[in-house]
Amino acid sequence: HIFDFVQKYENYNLRIIKQIFDDFVRLFEVLNPKYLDNTDFLIHLLESFLSICYEFKQGKLNSYQLSIEFYVSLGLEKKNGTHPLEKYGLSDYSMDIITILSQEIWKNILDKSLFDKTQINGHISRLSYFETQPLWMQLWNYRSLTDAQLLDLLEQVKQRIAANTIASIWEILHLWGIFITFHQVF
Repeated sequence: HIFDFVQKYENYNLRIIKQIFDDFVRLFEVLNPKYLDNTDFLIHLLESFLSICYEFKQGKLNSYQLSIEFYVSLGLEKKNGTHPLEKYGLSDYSMDIITILSQEIWKNILDKSLFDKTQINGHISRLSYFETQPLWMQLWNYRSLTDAQLLDLLEQVKQRIAANTIASIWEILHLWGIFITFHQVF
């Protein structure tokens, strides 16, 4: 996977690629171990890190091009093919490329070679890869659950209702909608 990705580089420089992998190892060392089990996250992080660092080290990318303001202006001007990261096929000007780490974290890594463990793990913990969904949201996806998972979720909801720990009116409305759906389906 990494070899295929590296082949996308134009005139790839092995010295730069080695530096990038050394930097990625430094990033990997500061990651909270609980993030290392999520393969999708690690692939996304590696691809983003490789492409951004390679273009930065070649002088084709600067810190401003990792800002939301740049992406807004790029979207308004519709300059297809002008962003250095487009060739990597990472979601065509997608904010996903840069938001896996915040602009401030990217600036620290690229400009200062600083890997702040607290800042990096704090940002990553808020990514959708690691958010836990509320019970009602998990139940809405009942078709993808096994019978055991569904019964376990229903038991958890039953316990929360019995303990009167549901505080949000919106959660109650979602749960009622789920129960109406279950009544019609089953």
